[in-house]
Amino acid sequence: MNPPKRRLANVLFALLLICYVLYGAAFIWNSSAEIGGTRTFMLFDDAMISMRYAKNLAAGYGLVWNPGGERVEGYTNPLWVLYMALFHWIGVSRHLVSLCIQISALIFLLLNLLFVRRIADLLDEDAPLIGVLAAFFTAFYLPLNTWSLLGMEVSILTLLITFVVWRLLKQLQAGSFSFIPYLLLGIGTLIRFDVAVPFAVIMLFMALADRRWRARHLAVGGAILIAFLAAQTLFRLAYYGDPLPNTYYLKVEGYPVLLRIAYGLLSFFNYASGMNWLIYLIPFSALLFRRDRLVLLLLVVYGGQIAYSIYVGGDAWDWWGGANRFMVIAMPLFFVLLASGLGNLYAAIRQRVTLSSRRLLNFGSLGVLVLMSVNLNAMDAGKALAEWTLQKPALHVLDSRLLADSAAYLNTITTPQASIAVVEAGVLPYFLDRTCIDLLGKSDRFIAHLPMHTEYGWYPGHLKWNTAHSVGDLKPDVIAPGASGVLWLQIARSDGGDAYLAEYQQMQVGEHTYYFRKRSPNINWQALPQN
Repeated sequence: MNPPKRRLANVLFALLLICYVLYGAAFIWNSSAEIGGTRTFMLFDDAMISMRYAKNLAAGYGLVWNPGGERVEGYTNPLWVLYMALFHWIGVSRHLVSLCIQISALIFLLLNLLFVRRIADLLDEDAPLIGVLAAFFTAFYLPLNTWSLLGMEVSILTLLITFVVWRLLKQLQAGSFSFIPYLLLGIGTLIRFDVAVPFAVIMLFMALADRRWRARHLAVGGAILIAFLAAQTLFRLAYYGDPLPNTYYLKVEGYPVLLRIAYGLLSFFNYASGMNWLIYLIPFSALLFRRDRLVLLLLVVYGGQIAYSIYVGGDAWDWWGGANRFMVIAMPLFFVLLASGLGNLYAAIRQRVTLSSRRLLNFGSLGVLVLMSVNLNAMDAGKALAEWTLQKPALHVLDSRLLADSAAYLNTITTPQASIAVVEAGVLPYFLDRTCIDLLGKSDRFIAHLPMHTEYGWYPGHLKWNTAHSVGDLKPDVIAPGASGVLWLQIARSDGGDAYLAEYQQMQVGEHTYYFRKRSPNINWQALPQN
Protein backbone atom coordinates (compact mmCIF):
# COMPACT_ATOMS: atom_id res chain seq x y z
CA MET A 1 0.00 0.00 0.00
CA ASN A 2 1.27 3.47 -0.95
CA PRO A 3 0.61 5.79 2.08
CA PRO A 4 0.69 9.07 0.07
CA LYS A 5 -1.81 7.66 -2.43
CA ARG A 6 -4.00 6.40 0.41
CA ARG A 7 -3.99 9.85 2.06
CA LEU A 8 -4.83 11.49 -1.26
CA ALA A 9 -7.66 9.00 -1.78
CA ASN A 10 -9.03 9.72 1.69
CA VAL A 11 -9.03 13.48 1.06
CA LEU A 12 -10.68 13.10 -2.34
CA PHE A 13 -13.30 10.73 -0.94
CA ALA A 14 -14.14 13.15 1.89
CA LEU A 15 -14.54 15.95 -0.66
CA LEU A 16 -16.72 13.66 -2.77
CA LEU A 17 -19.04 12.95 0.17
CA ILE A 18 -19.36 16.67 0.93
CA CYS A 19 -20.10 17.50 -2.70
CA TYR A 20 -22.64 14.69 -2.90
CA VAL A 21 -24.51 15.88 0.21
CA LEU A 22 -24.77 19.37 -1.33
CA TYR A 23 -25.84 17.90 -4.67
CA GLY A 24 -28.43 15.63 -3.05
CA ALA A 25 -29.85 18.49 -0.98
CA ALA A 26 -30.21 20.65 -4.12
CA PHE A 27 -31.79 17.72 -5.98
CA ILE A 28 -34.36 17.26 -3.21
CA TRP A 29 -35.14 20.98 -3.02
CA ASN A 30 -35.71 20.99 -6.79
CA SER A 31 -38.43 18.36 -6.31
CA SER A 32 -40.48 20.59 -3.98
CA ALA A 33 -42.89 23.41 -4.75
CA GLU A 34 -45.08 26.06 -3.17
CA ILE A 35 -48.57 24.52 -3.01
CA GLY A 36 -51.24 26.77 -1.54
CA GLY A 37 -48.55 28.97 -0.02
CA THR A 38 -46.80 26.07 1.73
CA ARG A 39 -43.48 24.52 0.70
CA THR A 40 -44.44 20.95 -0.18
CA PHE A 41 -42.15 18.00 -0.90
CA MET A 42 -43.30 15.20 -3.18
CA LEU A 43 -41.98 11.84 -4.28
CA PHE A 44 -42.25 10.08 -7.63
CA ASP A 45 -45.89 9.25 -8.34
CA ASP A 46 -45.49 5.49 -7.76
CA ALA A 47 -43.77 6.19 -4.43
CA MET A 48 -46.72 8.39 -3.46
CA ILE A 49 -49.01 5.38 -3.94
CA SER A 50 -47.04 3.69 -1.17
CA MET A 51 -47.28 6.91 0.85
CA ARG A 52 -51.09 6.83 0.66
CA TYR A 53 -51.08 3.27 1.99
CA ALA A 54 -48.68 4.39 4.73
CA LYS A 55 -50.84 7.37 5.64
CA ASN A 56 -53.95 5.20 5.94
CA LEU A 57 -52.09 2.58 7.97
CA ALA A 58 -50.85 5.22 10.43
CA ALA A 59 -54.38 6.61 10.69
CA GLY A 60 -55.73 3.19 11.71
CA TYR A 61 -57.46 2.21 8.47
CA GLY A 62 -55.07 -0.64 7.68
CA LEU A 63 -52.96 -1.27 4.59
CA VAL A 64 -55.56 0.04 2.15
CA TRP A 65 -55.59 2.66 -0.58
CA ASN A 66 -58.98 4.06 0.38
CA PRO A 67 -60.03 4.37 4.06
CA GLY A 68 -62.75 1.79 4.57
CA GLY A 69 -62.25 0.50 1.05
CA GLU A 70 -61.43 -2.92 -0.39
CA ARG A 71 -58.16 -4.51 0.64
CA VAL A 72 -55.98 -4.53 -2.48
CA GLU A 73 -52.17 -4.74 -2.42
CA GLY A 74 -51.38 -1.91 -4.81
CA TYR A 75 -47.76 -1.66 -3.64
CA THR A 76 -44.75 -3.97 -3.95
CA ASN A 77 -42.65 -2.66 -1.06
CA PRO A 78 -44.28 -3.59 2.29
CA LEU A 79 -41.36 -2.77 4.59
CA TRP A 80 -40.83 0.55 2.81
CA VAL A 81 -44.52 1.32 3.32
CA LEU A 82 -44.12 0.58 7.04
CA TYR A 83 -41.10 2.89 7.15
CA MET A 84 -43.17 5.62 5.50
CA ALA A 85 -45.98 4.99 7.97
CA LEU A 86 -43.60 5.68 10.87
CA PHE A 87 -43.26 9.33 9.87
CA HIS A 88 -47.02 9.66 9.47
CA TRP A 89 -47.58 8.02 12.84
CA ILE A 90 -45.30 10.48 14.67
CA GLY A 91 -47.23 13.35 13.14
CA VAL A 92 -44.96 14.82 10.48
CA SER A 93 -46.91 17.26 8.30
CA ARG A 94 -48.05 15.83 4.97
CA HIS A 95 -46.16 18.70 3.31
CA LEU A 96 -42.88 17.53 4.88
CA VAL A 97 -43.22 13.77 5.28
CA SER A 98 -41.84 13.17 1.77
CA LEU A 99 -38.78 15.20 2.79
CA CYS A 100 -38.14 12.69 5.59
CA ILE A 101 -38.14 9.86 3.04
CA GLN A 102 -35.85 11.82 0.73
CA ILE A 103 -33.37 12.61 3.49
CA SER A 104 -33.41 8.93 4.45
CA ALA A 105 -32.63 8.02 0.85
CA LEU A 106 -29.73 10.48 0.80
CA ILE A 107 -28.31 8.88 3.95
CA PHE A 108 -28.65 5.39 2.47
CA LEU A 109 -26.87 6.50 -0.70
CA LEU A 110 -24.06 8.08 1.32
CA LEU A 111 -23.57 4.82 3.21
CA ASN A 112 -23.64 3.01 -0.11
CA LEU A 113 -20.66 5.06 -1.30
CA LEU A 114 -18.63 3.84 1.68
CA PHE A 115 -19.16 0.22 0.73
CA VAL A 116 -18.63 0.90 -2.98
CA ARG A 117 -15.18 2.17 -2.05
CA ARG A 118 -14.54 -0.81 0.23
CA ILE A 119 -15.45 -3.26 -2.53
CA ALA A 120 -13.09 -1.50 -4.93
CA ASP A 121 -10.34 -1.58 -2.32
CA LEU A 122 -10.77 -5.33 -1.96
CA LEU A 123 -10.36 -5.78 -5.70
CA ASP A 124 -7.56 -3.23 -6.19
CA GLU A 125 -5.95 -2.84 -2.79
CA ASP A 126 -2.81 -1.25 -4.25
CA ALA A 127 -4.78 1.39 -6.17
CA PRO A 128 -6.88 3.35 -3.63
CA LEU A 129 -7.96 5.93 -6.21
CA ILE A 130 -10.00 3.24 -7.98
CA GLY A 131 -12.45 3.21 -5.08
CA VAL A 132 -12.83 6.98 -5.22
CA LEU A 133 -13.51 6.82 -8.94
CA ALA A 134 -16.12 4.07 -8.49
CA ALA A 135 -17.79 6.12 -5.77
CA PHE A 136 -17.75 9.19 -8.04
CA PHE A 137 -19.51 7.35 -10.87
CA THR A 138 -22.07 5.97 -8.39
CA ALA A 139 -22.69 9.25 -6.59
CA PHE A 140 -23.50 11.23 -9.70
CA TYR A 141 -25.39 8.61 -11.70
CA LEU A 142 -28.69 10.30 -12.49
CA PRO A 143 -30.97 7.21 -12.59
CA LEU A 144 -29.78 6.09 -9.15
CA ASN A 145 -30.37 9.57 -7.73
CA THR A 146 -33.71 9.98 -9.47
CA TRP A 147 -35.25 6.69 -8.36
CA SER A 148 -33.77 7.04 -4.86
CA LEU A 149 -34.18 10.71 -3.99
CA LEU A 150 -37.72 10.74 -5.38
CA GLY A 151 -38.70 8.16 -2.80
CA MET A 152 -38.59 4.73 -4.41
CA GLU A 153 -37.15 1.92 -2.32
CA VAL A 154 -34.13 1.87 -4.66
CA SER A 155 -31.88 3.67 -2.15
CA ILE A 156 -32.13 1.09 0.62
CA LEU A 157 -32.02 -1.83 -1.84
CA THR A 158 -28.86 -0.46 -3.46
CA LEU A 159 -27.21 -0.15 -0.05
CA LEU A 160 -28.37 -3.66 0.83
CA ILE A 161 -26.93 -5.24 -2.32
CA THR A 162 -23.64 -3.35 -2.03
CA PHE A 163 -23.22 -4.22 1.65
CA VAL A 164 -24.07 -7.89 1.12
CA VAL A 165 -21.61 -8.19 -1.76
CA TRP A 166 -18.90 -6.56 0.36
CA ARG A 167 -19.59 -9.02 3.21
CA LEU A 168 -19.48 -11.96 0.82
CA LEU A 169 -16.19 -10.80 -0.70
CA LYS A 170 -14.73 -10.63 2.79
CA GLN A 171 -16.00 -14.13 3.50
CA LEU A 172 -14.48 -15.50 0.29
CA GLN A 173 -11.13 -13.97 1.19
CA ALA A 174 -11.24 -15.29 4.75
CA GLY A 175 -12.67 -18.69 3.82
CA SER A 176 -15.49 -18.27 6.34
CA PHE A 177 -19.28 -18.59 6.32
CA SER A 178 -21.97 -16.36 7.82
CA PHE A 179 -25.74 -16.44 7.59
CA ILE A 180 -25.94 -12.62 7.93
CA PRO A 181 -25.89 -11.85 4.18
CA TYR A 182 -28.77 -14.25 3.61
CA LEU A 183 -30.74 -12.83 6.53
CA LEU A 184 -30.28 -9.33 5.12
CA LEU A 185 -31.37 -10.47 1.67
CA GLY A 186 -34.39 -12.14 3.26
CA ILE A 187 -35.31 -8.82 4.87
CA GLY A 188 -34.74 -7.30 1.43
CA THR A 189 -37.61 -9.40 0.05
CA LEU A 190 -39.83 -7.59 2.54
CA ILE A 191 -38.67 -4.28 1.10
CA ARG A 192 -39.39 -5.54 -2.40
CA PHE A 193 -40.53 -9.04 -3.27
CA ASP A 194 -38.25 -9.43 -6.30
CA VAL A 195 -35.10 -9.19 -4.16
CA ALA A 196 -35.64 -12.93 -4.31
CA VAL A 197 -33.82 -12.75 -7.64
CA PRO A 198 -30.43 -11.45 -6.38
CA PHE A 199 -30.92 -13.68 -3.31
CA ALA A 200 -31.17 -16.80 -5.49
CA VAL A 201 -28.36 -15.66 -7.80
CA ILE A 202 -26.00 -14.99 -4.90
CA MET A 203 -26.87 -18.22 -3.12
CA LEU A 204 -26.24 -20.36 -6.21
CA PHE A 205 -23.02 -18.55 -7.04
CA MET A 206 -21.68 -18.94 -3.51
CA ALA A 207 -22.59 -22.62 -3.51
CA LEU A 208 -20.55 -23.10 -6.70
CA ALA A 209 -17.66 -20.79 -5.81
CA ASP A 210 -17.27 -21.63 -2.12
CA ARG A 211 -16.87 -25.41 -2.10
CA ARG A 212 -15.92 -25.61 1.56
CA TRP A 213 -19.28 -24.20 2.67
CA ARG A 214 -21.42 -25.31 -0.28
CA ALA A 215 -23.91 -27.27 1.79
CA ARG A 216 -24.41 -24.41 4.23
CA HIS A 217 -24.98 -21.89 1.45
CA LEU A 218 -27.70 -24.06 -0.03
CA ALA A 219 -29.27 -25.20 3.24
CA VAL A 220 -29.14 -21.96 5.23
CA GLY A 221 -29.70 -19.65 2.25
CA GLY A 222 -32.50 -21.81 0.87
CA ALA A 223 -34.23 -22.07 4.25
CA ILE A 224 -34.10 -18.31 4.82
CA LEU A 225 -35.37 -17.54 1.31
CA ILE A 226 -38.26 -20.01 1.60
CA ALA A 227 -39.16 -18.77 5.08
CA PHE A 228 -39.36 -15.11 4.05
CA LEU A 229 -41.27 -15.78 0.85
CA ALA A 230 -43.67 -18.16 2.57
CA ALA A 231 -44.35 -15.72 5.41
CA GLN A 232 -45.16 -12.94 2.95
CA THR A 233 -47.39 -15.18 0.88
CA LEU A 234 -49.33 -16.36 3.91
CA PHE A 235 -49.84 -12.76 5.08
CA ARG A 236 -50.90 -11.72 1.60
CA LEU A 237 -53.43 -14.53 1.35
CA ALA A 238 -54.82 -13.82 4.80
CA TYR A 239 -55.01 -10.03 4.42
CA TYR A 240 -55.61 -9.49 0.71
CA GLY A 241 -56.83 -12.86 -0.54
CA ASP A 242 -54.23 -13.06 -3.33
CA PRO A 243 -50.94 -14.99 -3.42
CA LEU A 244 -49.14 -12.17 -5.27
CA PRO A 245 -49.31 -8.35 -5.20
CA ASN A 246 -52.05 -6.79 -7.29
CA THR A 247 -49.37 -5.06 -9.36
CA TYR A 248 -48.06 -8.46 -10.51
CA TYR A 249 -51.38 -9.29 -12.15
CA LEU A 250 -51.54 -5.77 -13.56
CA LYS A 251 -48.06 -5.81 -15.12
CA VAL A 252 -47.45 -9.42 -16.09
CA GLU A 253 -50.66 -11.43 -16.37
CA GLY A 254 -52.20 -11.53 -19.82
CA TYR A 255 -49.24 -10.57 -22.03
CA PRO A 256 -47.36 -13.04 -24.29
CA VAL A 257 -44.16 -14.06 -22.49
CA LEU A 258 -41.89 -14.10 -25.53
CA LEU A 259 -43.13 -10.72 -26.69
CA ARG A 260 -42.57 -9.28 -23.22
CA ILE A 261 -39.01 -10.66 -23.20
CA ALA A 262 -38.43 -9.16 -26.64
CA TYR A 263 -39.37 -5.74 -25.26
CA GLY A 264 -37.04 -6.43 -22.34
CA LEU A 265 -34.19 -7.14 -24.74
CA LEU A 266 -34.94 -3.93 -26.61
CA SER A 267 -34.89 -2.05 -23.31
CA PHE A 268 -31.49 -3.52 -22.45
CA PHE A 269 -30.09 -2.71 -25.90
CA ASN A 270 -31.20 0.91 -25.58
CA TYR A 271 -29.68 1.14 -22.09
CA ALA A 272 -26.30 -0.29 -23.14
CA SER A 273 -26.06 1.54 -26.46
CA GLY A 274 -27.19 4.78 -24.84
CA MET A 275 -24.26 4.46 -22.45
CA ASN A 276 -22.02 3.79 -25.46
CA TRP A 277 -20.98 0.21 -26.12
CA LEU A 278 -17.29 1.03 -25.66
CA ILE A 279 -17.93 2.29 -22.13
CA TYR A 280 -20.37 -0.53 -21.43
CA LEU A 281 -17.84 -3.24 -22.27
CA ILE A 282 -14.96 -1.80 -20.18
CA PRO A 283 -16.13 -3.43 -16.89
CA PHE A 284 -16.04 -6.84 -18.52
CA SER A 285 -12.37 -6.30 -19.39
CA ALA A 286 -11.69 -7.13 -15.73
CA LEU A 287 -11.87 -10.76 -16.83
CA LEU A 288 -8.77 -10.19 -18.96
CA PHE A 289 -6.74 -9.30 -15.87
CA ARG A 290 -8.27 -11.63 -13.30
CA ARG A 291 -10.93 -14.32 -13.29
CA ASP A 292 -11.21 -14.97 -9.61
CA ARG A 293 -14.35 -15.34 -7.54
CA LEU A 294 -14.32 -11.72 -6.39
CA VAL A 295 -14.76 -10.27 -9.88
CA LEU A 296 -17.18 -12.98 -10.91
CA LEU A 297 -19.46 -12.28 -7.94
CA LEU A 298 -19.91 -8.66 -9.02
CA LEU A 299 -20.57 -9.66 -12.62
CA VAL A 300 -23.05 -12.38 -11.63
CA VAL A 301 -25.11 -10.10 -9.37
CA TYR A 302 -25.17 -7.37 -12.01
CA GLY A 303 -26.01 -9.91 -14.72
CA GLY A 304 -28.84 -11.33 -12.63
CA GLN A 305 -30.53 -7.93 -12.49
CA ILE A 306 -30.08 -7.46 -16.23
CA ALA A 307 -31.66 -10.88 -16.87
CA TYR A 308 -34.56 -10.09 -14.54
CA SER A 309 -35.19 -6.75 -16.23
CA ILE A 310 -35.27 -8.49 -19.60
CA TYR A 311 -37.65 -11.16 -18.31
CA VAL A 312 -40.20 -8.68 -16.95
CA GLY A 313 -40.00 -6.56 -20.09
CA GLY A 314 -38.12 -3.63 -18.60
CA ASP A 315 -39.86 -0.73 -16.90
CA ALA A 316 -42.49 1.82 -17.86
CA TRP A 317 -39.93 4.65 -18.00
CA ASP A 318 -37.30 2.97 -20.16
CA TRP A 319 -37.89 5.65 -22.80
CA TRP A 320 -36.03 8.01 -20.45
CA GLY A 321 -32.86 5.94 -20.67
CA GLY A 322 -30.22 4.75 -18.26
CA ALA A 323 -30.60 1.87 -15.84
CA ASN A 324 -34.20 1.21 -14.87
CA ARG A 325 -35.38 0.47 -11.33
CA PHE A 326 -34.50 -3.23 -11.60
CA MET A 327 -30.99 -2.76 -12.98
CA VAL A 328 -29.97 0.34 -11.06
CA ILE A 329 -29.60 -1.38 -7.67
CA ALA A 330 -26.62 -3.30 -9.12
CA MET A 331 -25.06 -0.35 -10.94
CA PRO A 332 -22.56 0.39 -8.13
CA LEU A 333 -21.04 -3.03 -8.81
CA PHE A 334 -20.88 -2.15 -12.50
CA PHE A 335 -19.13 1.12 -11.63
CA VAL A 336 -16.57 -0.67 -9.45
CA LEU A 337 -15.64 -2.84 -12.41
CA LEU A 338 -15.70 0.18 -14.74
CA ALA A 339 -13.29 2.06 -12.48
CA SER A 340 -11.09 -1.03 -12.20
CA GLY A 341 -11.03 -1.46 -15.97
CA LEU A 342 -10.12 2.18 -16.47
CA GLY A 343 -7.39 1.83 -13.85
CA ASN A 344 -5.92 -1.16 -15.66
CA LEU A 345 -6.04 0.70 -18.97
CA TYR A 346 -4.38 3.78 -17.45
CA ALA A 347 -1.63 1.67 -15.88
CA ALA A 348 -0.94 -0.11 -19.17
CA ILE A 349 -0.66 3.18 -21.07
CA ARG A 350 1.42 4.83 -18.34
CA GLN A 351 4.05 2.10 -18.55
CA ARG A 352 4.50 2.79 -22.24
CA VAL A 353 4.90 6.57 -22.20
CA THR A 354 7.91 8.65 -21.25
CA LEU A 355 8.16 10.44 -17.92
CA SER A 356 7.67 13.80 -19.64
CA SER A 357 4.42 12.59 -21.20
CA ARG A 358 2.86 11.34 -17.98
CA ARG A 359 1.62 14.76 -16.88
CA LEU A 360 -0.13 15.13 -20.23
CA LEU A 361 -1.59 11.64 -19.73
CA ASN A 362 -2.97 12.66 -16.33
CA PHE A 363 -4.70 15.74 -17.75
CA GLY A 364 -6.01 13.72 -20.66
CA SER A 365 -7.36 11.09 -18.28
CA LEU A 366 -9.26 13.71 -16.29
CA GLY A 367 -10.81 14.99 -19.50
CA VAL A 368 -11.85 11.46 -20.47
CA LEU A 369 -13.48 10.93 -17.06
CA VAL A 370 -15.47 14.16 -17.38
CA LEU A 371 -16.67 13.22 -20.86
CA MET A 372 -17.49 9.72 -19.68
CA SER A 373 -19.55 11.06 -16.76
CA VAL A 374 -21.50 13.30 -19.13
CA ASN A 375 -22.09 10.38 -21.48
CA LEU A 376 -23.31 8.12 -18.66
CA ASN A 377 -26.00 10.65 -17.80
CA ALA A 378 -27.01 11.84 -21.27
CA MET A 379 -30.33 9.98 -21.23
CA ASP A 380 -33.49 10.87 -23.14
CA ALA A 381 -31.47 12.01 -26.18
CA GLY A 382 -29.38 14.27 -23.96
CA LYS A 383 -32.38 16.08 -22.43
CA ALA A 384 -31.69 14.57 -19.00
CA LEU A 385 -28.40 16.45 -18.75
CA ALA A 386 -30.43 19.46 -17.58
CA GLU A 387 -31.79 17.27 -14.76
CA TRP A 388 -28.31 15.95 -13.95
CA THR A 389 -26.90 19.46 -13.68
CA LEU A 390 -29.95 20.60 -11.67
CA GLN A 391 -30.97 23.14 -14.30
CA LYS A 392 -34.45 21.63 -14.27
CA PRO A 393 -36.37 19.39 -11.83
CA ALA A 394 -36.06 15.62 -12.03
CA LEU A 395 -38.20 13.18 -14.01
CA HIS A 396 -41.96 14.01 -13.79
CA VAL A 397 -41.48 16.49 -10.93
CA LEU A 398 -43.31 19.19 -12.89
CA ASP A 399 -46.23 16.79 -13.36
CA SER A 400 -46.22 16.04 -9.64
CA ARG A 401 -46.45 19.73 -8.85
CA LEU A 402 -49.50 20.07 -11.08
CA LEU A 403 -51.09 17.02 -9.44
CA ALA A 404 -50.52 18.39 -5.94
CA ASP A 405 -52.02 21.70 -7.03
CA SER A 406 -54.99 19.81 -8.49
CA ALA A 407 -55.52 17.96 -5.20
CA ALA A 408 -55.65 21.26 -3.30
CA TYR A 409 -58.26 22.56 -5.74
CA LEU A 410 -60.43 19.42 -5.64
CA ASN A 411 -60.41 19.45 -1.84
CA THR A 412 -62.08 22.87 -1.99
CA ILE A 413 -64.76 22.21 -4.62
CA THR A 414 -65.91 18.71 -3.55
CA THR A 415 -67.47 17.38 -0.37
CA PRO A 416 -65.73 14.69 1.74
CA GLN A 417 -68.22 12.17 0.33
CA ALA A 418 -67.06 12.72 -3.26
CA SER A 419 -65.23 10.07 -5.25
CA ILE A 420 -62.46 11.03 -7.70
CA ALA A 421 -61.25 8.88 -10.61
CA VAL A 422 -57.54 9.26 -11.33
CA VAL A 423 -54.91 8.06 -13.80
CA GLU A 424 -51.85 9.02 -11.74
CA ALA A 425 -52.65 7.19 -8.53
CA GLY A 426 -49.95 8.64 -6.28
CA VAL A 427 -49.53 12.40 -5.73
CA LEU A 428 -53.13 13.40 -6.42
CA PRO A 429 -54.80 10.79 -4.15
CA TYR A 430 -52.23 11.32 -1.38
CA PHE A 431 -53.01 15.01 -1.01
CA LEU A 432 -56.68 14.50 -1.81
CA ASP A 433 -58.86 13.58 1.18
CA ARG A 434 -61.40 11.72 -0.90
CA THR A 435 -62.25 8.19 -2.00
CA CYS A 436 -60.35 7.58 -5.23
CA ILE A 437 -60.92 5.26 -8.16
CA ASP A 438 -57.78 3.96 -9.90
CA LEU A 439 -58.52 3.99 -13.63
CA LEU A 440 -55.39 1.92 -14.40
CA GLY A 441 -56.01 -0.64 -11.68
CA LYS A 442 -52.99 -0.55 -9.38
CA SER A 443 -55.40 -0.62 -6.46
CA ASP A 444 -58.38 -2.16 -8.26
CA ARG A 445 -58.50 -5.95 -8.29
CA PHE A 446 -61.13 -6.04 -11.05
CA ILE A 447 -58.98 -4.01 -13.46
CA ALA A 448 -55.77 -5.88 -12.59
CA HIS A 449 -57.23 -9.23 -13.60
CA LEU A 450 -58.56 -8.06 -16.98
CA PRO A 451 -56.86 -8.94 -20.28
CA MET A 452 -54.22 -6.46 -21.43
CA HIS A 453 -54.82 -4.04 -24.29
CA THR A 454 -51.95 -5.49 -26.29
CA GLU A 455 -52.86 -3.34 -29.30
CA TYR A 456 -51.05 -0.47 -27.56
CA GLY A 457 -47.70 -2.28 -27.57
CA TRP A 458 -45.88 -2.65 -24.26
CA TYR A 459 -46.16 -0.17 -21.39
CA PRO A 460 -45.76 -2.08 -18.09
CA GLY A 461 -48.53 -1.40 -15.59
CA HIS A 462 -50.48 0.85 -17.96
CA LEU A 463 -52.26 -1.59 -20.28
CA LYS A 464 -55.39 -2.51 -18.33
CA TRP A 465 -58.52 -0.37 -18.01
CA ASN A 466 -62.26 -0.66 -18.37
CA THR A 467 -64.31 2.51 -18.71
CA ALA A 468 -67.58 0.66 -18.20
CA HIS A 469 -66.40 -0.47 -14.77
CA SER A 470 -64.47 2.58 -13.57
CA VAL A 471 -66.86 5.22 -14.89
CA GLY A 472 -70.11 3.45 -15.76
CA ASP A 473 -70.40 1.26 -12.63
CA LEU A 474 -68.44 3.20 -9.99
CA LYS A 475 -69.74 6.61 -11.15
CA PRO A 476 -67.03 8.92 -9.79
CA ASP A 477 -68.16 12.46 -9.03
CA VAL A 478 -65.05 13.81 -10.74
CA ILE A 479 -62.65 12.35 -13.30
CA ALA A 480 -59.22 13.97 -12.91
CA PRO A 481 -56.91 12.41 -15.52
CA GLY A 482 -54.09 14.76 -14.54
CA ALA A 483 -51.00 14.93 -16.73
CA SER A 484 -52.35 12.04 -18.84
CA GLY A 485 -55.60 13.85 -19.69
CA VAL A 486 -55.43 13.80 -23.48
CA LEU A 487 -54.12 10.24 -23.61
CA TRP A 488 -56.78 9.03 -21.17
CA LEU A 489 -59.57 10.62 -23.21
CA GLN A 490 -58.35 8.85 -26.36
CA ILE A 491 -58.19 5.53 -24.52
CA ALA A 492 -61.60 6.00 -22.90
CA ARG A 493 -63.24 6.76 -26.22
CA SER A 494 -61.65 3.69 -27.82
CA ASP A 495 -63.18 1.70 -24.95
CA GLY A 496 -66.71 3.00 -25.53
CA GLY A 497 -66.15 5.85 -23.13
CA ASP A 498 -68.26 8.46 -24.94
CA ALA A 499 -71.45 6.78 -23.71
CA TYR A 500 -70.33 7.15 -20.10
CA LEU A 501 -68.75 10.59 -20.51
CA ALA A 502 -72.12 11.90 -21.71
CA GLU A 503 -73.04 12.02 -18.01
CA TYR A 504 -70.13 14.39 -17.33
CA GLN A 505 -69.42 18.02 -17.96
CA GLN A 506 -65.89 18.74 -19.15
CA MET A 507 -64.21 21.84 -17.71
CA GLN A 508 -60.80 23.40 -18.08
CA VAL A 509 -59.54 25.00 -14.86
CA GLY A 510 -56.14 26.55 -15.40
CA GLU A 511 -53.85 23.79 -16.65
CA HIS A 512 -56.21 21.03 -15.50
CA THR A 513 -58.96 19.22 -17.37
CA TYR A 514 -61.77 17.77 -15.25
CA TYR A 515 -64.96 15.85 -15.89
CA PHE A 516 -67.71 16.61 -13.37
CA ARG A 517 -70.69 14.27 -13.06
CA LYS A 518 -73.79 16.28 -13.86
CA ARG A 519 -76.11 16.99 -10.93
CA SER A 520 -73.68 15.42 -8.45
CA PRO A 521 -74.52 16.62 -4.91
CA ASN A 522 -70.85 16.23 -3.93
CA ILE A 523 -69.62 19.09 -6.10
CA ASN A 524 -69.76 22.76 -5.18
CA TRP A 525 -71.09 23.91 -8.53
CA GLN A 526 -71.08 27.56 -7.52
CA ALA A 527 -67.31 27.42 -7.05
CA LEU A 528 -66.69 26.16 -10.59
CA PRO A 529 -65.93 28.50 -13.50
CA GLN A 530 -69.18 29.67 -15.05
CA ASN A 531 -69.44 29.49 -18.82
